[in-house]
Amino acid sequence: MERHVIPDLGNTAKDLNERFLSNISSEAAEKFDSFHKLMVDLREDINEPEFRNLLNEYLVVFLEVIQKI
Repeated sequence: MERHVIPDLGNTAKDLNERFLSNISSEAAEKFDSFHKLMVDLREDINEPEFRNLLNEYLVVFLEVIQKI
C-alpha cells in the first residue's frame, strides 16, 4: 500500500501488521523492517539478474525468519 501510495483508511493494515508482529517471536518480528523496506523500495526498472539476486537474498532471510516463528 505504501509503495503505491494507497491510504490505510482507519489504520487497518497498520493495526493488522502490529497484531501479527506481536504474535510472533521478537527475533522474527525484528526482520519486518528489512522486508518492508525491500518491498517499498523495489525499483520498477529492475532487470532479471538483479531481481534474481535480490530474491535469493530475500529468501535466505525469509527462511531464517520462519524457523524462528
